[in-house]
Amino acid sequence: MNDQQSEEMVKHLRRIADALERLSPPPPKEPALKDVQK
Repeated sequence: MNDQQSEEMVKHLRRIADALERLSPPPPKEPALKDVQK
């Protein structure tokens, strides 16, 4: 894979990550797993 292809892939992945961040609610500051496991 050459540099231009890898740059395009990085741009694409960042775009996907940004979209996912907009769709998903912000994570809670306190981890909720501890409460579930009790």
